[in-house]
Amino acid sequence: MIGAGKFGSLHAKAFFENLRSSLVAVVDTDASRAKSVAGLYGSRPYTNLDEMLSKEKPDAVSIATPEGEHKVPVVMCAKAGVDIFLEKPLAMTMEDADEIEKACRKARINIMLDFILRFDSRYSLASELARSGRIGKVVCVYLSRIGTSGNAEFYGKRADLLRSTTVHDIDYACWVMNSRVKRVYGESVSVAKHGKDFFAKDDGLYCTLKFGSGAIGSIHTSAMLPESAPAQISEYADIIGTGGEITISKGNEISVLEGSRYSFPDTNLWPVISDRLFGALRESIDCFLDCSQSKRTPPVGIKEGRRSLQIALAVGESIRKSRPIEIT
Repeated sequence: MIGAGKFGSLHAKAFFENLRSSLVAVVDTDASRAKSVAGLYGSRPYTNLDEMLSKEKPDAVSIATPEGEHKVPVVMCAKAGVDIFLEKPLAMTMEDADEIEKACRKARINIMLDFILRFDSRYSLASELARSGRIGKVVCVYLSRIGTSGNAEFYGKRADLLRSTTVHDIDYACWVMNSRVKRVYGESVSVAKHGKDFFAKDDGLYCTLKFGSGAIGSIHTSAMLPESAPAQISEYADIIGTGGEITISKGNEISVLEGSRYSFPDTNLWPVISDRLFGALRESIDCFLDCSQSKRTPPVGIKEGRRSLQIALAVGESIRKSRPIEIT
């Protein structure tokens, strides 16, 4: 496990609980954090990635370093011939994405991105139904992901909304439509008083995607709700075809009333129940292990990662220039 922060800790738990993998080491530049997470699972802590690769010689690694710090560990692990499970996005720039692709292709290793919506049973079923023609030709898709200001604080010092969050819905829209995006347009809004160390000031954005098939997509991402909101992440999806519609309703399946406050606990992404990890993250890592051990190509890899990054960067350019951006 490379990176022992919030998501790295969840990854570590998932690999530890999976009977097909043995979590042997945790790497983090923060020695106390590496030791803390490693101690939970009987693993060895490291602060130096090169030392870990040399001593442990792992079959696979999971990388959950900050968004802008993916290239170096990916390239190092690829050179070591190790399969890679990588948190999104692929990179923060197309230049880093190119170097990652070159290193992984040269090493001929499996690399899989954690585009988690593909492993959320709601979104996975909706995509299967849409792509099978059950609702006719898909012509419109609307995706919404609304978070609290706490999410903005968590991601904001390392990435913007587009690359930290919207990439999930960009990837999903491309998956459902099965068509190339040829033009994008975006608008954003900034309402919070963020510190000078923030990577980006956007608190909410809308973007439209025009597909080569003629279909259109609309994505809304925001992170400005108060922490008192009943759900940390609220999602909605609407897929419209010439013969029907598929909707993923906002909210989760369970509500809890505590005193005067309602809450909606996560039941889909990475819920921990009876101290075990469930949900889409667990399914995603299970798929990675399947591919790594059987030497099959992962369903979501560098091609998909590059595509979502390219589109996200184009939307960001559109926001800055206040005009549509063509994608070649």
